[in-house]
Amino acid sequence: RPLLVKEIIQELKFHPEELKSEKQLKPEVVAPLVIKDGLRGILLLSDKVSGLPYKDDDLEFLSILVNQVAVAVENTLLYQSEKKVNSELNKTQQQLAQAEKLAALGQLSAAIAHEVNNPLGIIKNYLAILSQSMKKTDKSWSHLKVVKEEVNRIARIVKQLLDFYQPKSETRIPTDIGFLLEHTLTFVEEQFSKNKIRLAKKIASNLPMVEAFPDELRQVFLNLLMNSRD
Repeated sequence: RPLLVKEIIQELKFHPEELKSEKQLKPEVVAPLVIKDGLRGILLLSDKVSGLPYKDDDLEFLSILVNQVAVAVENTLLYQSEKKVNSELNKTQQQLAQAEKLAALGQLSAAIAHEVNNPLGIIKNYLAILSQSMKKTDKSWSHLKVVKEEVNRIARIVKQLLDFYQPKSETRIPTDIGFLLEHTLTFVEEQFSKNKIRLAKKIASNLPMVEAFPDELRQVFLNLLMNSRD
């Protein structure tokens, strides 16, 4: 309950200087802000503008007032807590939406990769036939060699797309984390280069095998890399 400072001094026998606030006010009344038997704060009141002393009616009115102030403070804390929870919930929902987009992108990539593989195989076959019928001394031999290298590069990219979308294993299997990360880095290297970002790889060669879901770890690595790139 609200108490006059002089009553507290008489009861506890300590110097009034100890009750001074940071702004050097001289409090006349001390009122606790209590919610559910928990102290939320202390309200210090200086002397009245009129110079008159505080009476019992003043303290009774103040007791009602500080209860309302304590409720307001508690509501503010609850509002801040609710706001924080809502913010975290929105963030989680955004992450889930992003994960769904990546999953859909993986399915699309797999479909495109399968479609590309068919004409790519035909091109490789015809290149092989041309190589057999052409001599290394021909002027077009170097051009043919470049085309074969580029076709092989396309084939590697397509394979990487297929590797990134495979049915997920229901059980953990022995997984080489270093190889998995190296493979993921190779997949995004071209994108980083286009954004003028240099990749510095420092992967230990003696990493132990771990029991894991390799497809999901690959997705985690990819998400981290894409976030870093952005």
